[in-house]
Amino acid sequence: MSDLYDYKKKKDEQIMIEVDTGKRKKEQFIENLREGDVVNDLFAVKIKNPPRPYKRGTWFGLIATDNSGEINVKYWGGENKERVKRLYDSFKVGDVIQIRIGNVEIYEDKPQISINETSGGLRRFHCIN
Repeated sequence: MSDLYDYKKKKDEQIMIEVDTGKRKKEQFIENLREGDVVNDLFAVKIKNPPRPYKRGTWFGLIATDNSGEINVKYWGGENKERVKRLYDSFKVGDVIQIRIGNVEIYEDKPQISINETSGGLRRFHCIN
């Protein structure tokens, strides 16, 4: 699979450039995710929780689903809260999102996917027919 992102810094912004217009086949299912796994796949958004501040910036949460289950996802943004809010507003409940370089961690005895703004990404997935 070719990489779908090319990140370039320009005035403290991430610019995403699509380089793959082919159809995607789902490869990672929630029921099979284990601590330490790196997640690069598509999921549906079941619930969104609004952005809130934390010590190093702004974060938001969501519940992602596929046909095998559901999992909490945390997106850890930096100090630019407007950028985090734009990302949060770019998709809605029911949309399909693509998670890139999300890390499976255990939190309160349950797996969750953590996405760090500096090393991973999340975006609304547009199906190409």
